[in-house]
Amino acid sequence: YTLNISATDSAPPYLAAFATVHIEVVDINDNDPVFNLSNATAQIAENLPAEQFVAAFAASDADSGLNG
Repeated sequence: YTLNISATDSAPPYLAAFATVHIEVVDINDNDPVFNLSNATAQIAENLPAEQFVAAFAASDADSGLNG
């Protein structure tokens, strides 16, 4: 999976930054994981300290037991 991240400012001067995160889902069985959202948006305060939690994403897997 590839996660494209963009951050934009809502006040002049309008600034933007972009990043790409590559995600490798390790699944050693026959069912692919399915993410609950195809797109997501979060508003984050510009003065939030570094390394703060900002969002969570979940996936489900049809396999059972330790592989599910």
